[in-house]
Amino acid sequence: FEEEDIDASFRPIAGGAEAIPQVTGGDVQFAFGNAVSLAFAQQRGLELRYVTEGVQGGSNEQDSTNGLVVHKDSDIRSAADLAGKTFAVNVLQSLGEVTINTALEKQGVDISELEFVEVPFPDQVAALEARQFDAAWVPEPFVSQAVAAGHRKILDPMVDTFPRLTLAAYFGLTEYIEENEDLVERFQSAMNRSLDYAAEHEDEVRAVIAENTEIPPPVVEQMPLPHWTSDLNEESIEFLIEQAQDDDYFDEEIDVEALLPPG
Repeated sequence: FEEEDIDASFRPIAGGAEAIPQVTGGDVQFAFGNAVSLAFAQQRGLELRYVTEGVQGGSNEQDSTNGLVVHKDSDIRSAADLAGKTFAVNVLQSLGEVTINTALEKQGVDISELEFVEVPFPDQVAALEARQFDAAWVPEPFVSQAVAAGHRKILDPMVDTFPRLTLAAYFGLTEYIEENEDLVERFQSAMNRSLDYAAEHEDEVRAVIAENTEIPPPVVEQMPLPHWTSDLNEESIEFLIEQAQDDDYFDEEIDVEALLPPG
């Protein structure tokens, strides 16, 4: 950001749904969120669009960074056993729900009786151990922490939905983006350079994670890292919104093109 002459400050936000009012209110200019949240905002008449990629899911289960995790004493052993079960997601009616529905439907599971409860990611493993739900959808490092405690990962719904799915990306208010083209271009440059650098310097990334989070160093050293790239997976965003529309999440058709970066 310094090299692009941007005086940046940073604010932690729990998810895209929480970030949207801060962007539309002008408290922050760019935020990190998933396409389902942006689509819901569009339904409410808010014009938001992406400016750069953020993070992508795995291409297969071997490089997966998310998972549906069940208790070590659970009878659930496969996707088929998840029919009619209750799932913890960090935010209701968002990325977790859509990808779980999509992944399980692809595996022949009747999704009509799935239930979802909202539990913040950091609280999900403890809630799973208390048997408050049947399965938790968590990203790393929580997948590794759950597995280390003896619990079982059944599948990664992101991988099953769309390989290298854009899980979340950086967005802003469309009006702000159009009125600040030079700043947006410099922000894009800074972020894209950062994403490509992170992808090529795994050791440095792990050091930054250890320094800036409370994740135990042994977990940081072993956990699969997210997939960073400067190439926004627009096709995956379009597919995700189509799936959400097929599941009747929206009252009217979403203009996906309006969510994608200008040009």
